[in-house]
Amino acid sequence: MRNIQTQEQLDEVRSRLDAIGPPTQRLTGPTEGRPRGEGANIQPRPASQSAARNRCGLCHQHGHNRRSCPQNKEGY
Repeated sequence: MRNIQTQEQLDEVRSRLDAIGPPTQRLTGPTEGRPRGEGANIQPRPASQSAARNRCGLCHQHGHNRRSCPQNKEGY
């Protein structure tokens, strides 16, 4: 970056920055990567299907996870 020594140089740099405009921001958050329009209306699964997909990492049975497993003695 150049050394700015006079008010005229400062004004010139400011005018160039104004011409460029503000920096663009990257989209972040829960909407990032989701489709727009009609594809965004994704229907949630029924509770019965969600429970069926839930499989325990300890005993590999459906309907619970490692934390709520009846065979869990160590309290993962």
